[in-house]
Amino acid sequence: AVEQNSAAGSPSDPAGAPMTVGKWSKNVRPTAPKAKATRATNSPAMTRIQSNGRSSDSDSLTVMEFSWDGATDDHTPVAGLTYALRIGSIPGAQDILSSDASGKGLRMSASSGNTGHNLTWNVALPAGTYYWAVQAIDAAYIGSVFSEELSFTLGGGGTTSNPPIIVADTFSLAENSVNATIVRTIQASDADGDTLIYSILSGNTDQAFGLDSTTGQLTVANSSALDYETTPAFSLLIKASDGALSDSATFTINLTDVDEEEEEKEEEEEEEETLSLADASEMIYPNPTNGIVNIKMAAFKEATIYNLSGQRIMRSTDNRIDVGALSEGVYIIKLENRSGDRFSTRLIKE
Repeated sequence: AVEQNSAAGSPSDPAGAPMTVGKWSKNVRPTAPKAKATRATNSPAMTRIQSNGRSSDSDSLTVMEFSWDGATDDHTPVAGLTYALRIGSIPGAQDILSSDASGKGLRMSASSGNTGHNLTWNVALPAGTYYWAVQAIDAAYIGSVFSEELSFTLGGGGTTSNPPIIVADTFSLAENSVNATIVRTIQASDADGDTLIYSILSGNTDQAFGLDSTTGQLTVANSSALDYETTPAFSLLIKASDGALSDSATFTINLTDVDEEEEEKEEEEEEEETLSLADASEMIYPNPTNGIVNIKMAAFKEATIYNLSGQRIMRSTDNRIDVGALSEGVYIIKLENRSGDRFSTRLIKE
């Protein structure tokens, strides 16, 4: 057993690790690096894999670039970390390229990672399906847990399986927004064109938001949780998965403070206005609709949908609104532009 302790002291040690004799502190494992997509490259291979114990014809090998985001450590500077890459022919294995670590990331020897301090590593591989992951190693030779395992397949044409890419974003939402209000449609990309599944991993306090797993549409699910005075912002960690590989990013929703008394006054005025309909039919299409409503309006600000009793059903700042969840019938949709002009018309849900 190796005690994960290291000396705490001089930051000028050449290896990057504190070394003051007689003063000890716990050495926490480095954070796990984040594996990124592999890609074929024309750059020289840093490692060449043999096929069936024999050197393969170079013409039959594809040089693949493996890359990852850097890790951090409590004692070793970021630049002092090394990385160990493992490649296997089945999930969790490292029969193709060994990392010299157990499956849980415990180092088998006091050694640096097989890719050094690099965040990319090129490996020449024959055709086949591969599974890979990477770990970070600090100056005391303590290894992190492995990154998420990714996979790809090399065939005659050298094709690969790529993970989705989802990018973090920040947007605003008025507090007390009613249930079913569309916040935003989360979109990720996939180089392979795979169907993506979306899910919220964390940050959804009091289940304030709902996320359609297939469309990525994020809506208000618990209006009472949207209280600016209590929770002025939400940080949702959202994952996009193609069924095998995945990526995640944090979406920050900043609530805007609303004057409740002023809002009640505006709602009363809005209820009165819905009795007099302006001709806004050309701004909304298709109408009737059984799902998506598109809004064509200059300087569009928001749309609010009411039932015929004047009750507000939903509000959206998106000019593409999904009303598929509404019951069949006639509604009033009110449009407002950034100048404060309002237009109303009937909306028929089939």
